Amino acid sequence: MIPLGMLASARVPPSGGTLTATWLGGTQFQDTSGATKTYSNVPLGPASDARTVVVAVGIRVGNGGLIASVTIAGVTATIDAQPSPHASVALARAQVPASAGTSGTVVITKFSNEWVFGILGVWHIDAPVAVTDSDWVYVGSGTGTMSRTLTTSPGGVVLAAAGGYGSATWTWAGAAERLDANPYTNISGTAADAATTGADLTISVTPSAAPTSRGLAVATYSLT
Repeated sequence: MIPLGMLASARVPPSGGTLTATWLGGTQFQDTSGATKTYSNVPLGPASDARTVVVAVGIRVGNGGLIASVTIAGVTATIDAQPSPHASVALARAQVPASAGTSGTVVITKFSNEWVFGILGVWHIDAPVAVTDSDWVYVGSGTGTMSRTLTTSPGGVVLAAAGGYGSATWTWAGAAERLDANPYTNISGTAADAATTGADLTISVTPSAAPTSRGLAVATYSLT
């Protein structure tokens, strides 16, 4: 397991250009009633007008529902993947200008009131990106592996987040783990990434226990 906040990168050899996705850590959660929560001093990585920032959101599913919106340093993010009908995790992306600096505020809003949700962590990607594939898994209860196969492009990266209601540790296949933690009471969460070569890539994650309302969100990011 890589400690929170330790930088780690997924790289591939150049082939008409390549992305570097750097894990920044930055886990924050709040236990307050409300559909909107604001997080300050979230790491954004090196300042650049070309950078893309991806936030992995974690949710202790109680009232259920999906993430309605995310803003990253004032920029409205695109929600690239989240399980349905209950978003136990989500991936949200924005191209954040250099003027925002190296840290900023992230605002997350759900469609319904929820006591606990927050940021599992953040990736910095060193270029503008397009999402060329994405998918998700939702499991209400029980044990077992969550898995999805994505199409990829050379020089890209797959980012992934998983979590659920209840304590667990998580084991990944097909991706390098960046986080495996119980960041808040009754929340377990994990994040991983993998460089891509253009071949289809299967990403799987298995919890040690059986957290309920658990989910997996995955997306392929490619150079625009």
